[in-house]
Amino acid sequence: MGRLLRHQLDTEQTLLADEGRLRELISIGAPLSFVLDKISIALDLDVGNVVSVVLLSDNHEQYTDLIAQNAAVFGLSIFCTSAVLSPGGELLGTLEMYSSTLRSPTLGESKLIERATQLAALAIESHNHGRGSQSFPSLWKGSKEKDPPDVAPS
Repeated sequence: MGRLLRHQLDTEQTLLADEGRLRELISIGAPLSFVLDKISIALDLDVGNVVSVVLLSDNHEQYTDLIAQNAAVFGLSIFCTSAVLSPGGELLGTLEMYSSTLRSPTLGESKLIERATQLAALAIESHNHGRGSQSFPSLWKGSKEKDPPDVAPS
């Protein structure tokens, strides 16, 4: 599962596996589809026994039914669906997760999912504005820094 950050204001934050690298890809302007795939893979590895996809808001209706149908063919059911929102609350996309085990996310998994949607929002906003992540306000909850704090050893 993801690693915990140091305590900040008595709250813990959770990082996705290789989150530093994901942020780097966003900041250098790597292709959006590549970055979203990497975020999905990191989330899949941290949660385990799931497959994830981030759908952009303009493609959501077109692909949602097709993905759900194909998932069912392989014995997968919906594990979680989460909106990817801009800092202003605009719908940028949707994170959909499927699993072969019928269950809901644990609290720790929910924190990882939230982190993945934050990274996806950052990537989409960066792509839409043609800038690196340093051009946007921090999406890192509990932090006034542009970069996440140091990771505690796991």
